[in-house]
Amino acid sequence: MEQSPENELYRFSLAKAYFDAGNWTECIEQLELALSKKADWMAAVTLLARSHQALGHVSEARNFYSRAIELATIQGHETAREEITAFMQSLGD
Repeated sequence: MEQSPENELYRFSLAKAYFDAGNWTECIEQLELALSKKADWMAAVTLLARSHQALGHVSEARNFYSRAIELATIQGHETAREEITAFMQSLGD
């Protein structure tokens, strides 16, 4: 990380490791930094939504899921769009 602190791929990898370890706050921090470099990164937005959901931040999770669905649609990722929609539906009403 020290060699490429501005590299969004390293940030995403670190965020994924934090997510897998259940460190959602740290995950969110790294994803926000990665997305500051590449705002249309659907996978990062989805992981950000899932992290907020894990923390019980339903409104934030819903907003990021909506953004991820929009990106998946624009980018032509039908399967990902369906998966993200299912995550969003798990939030309930």
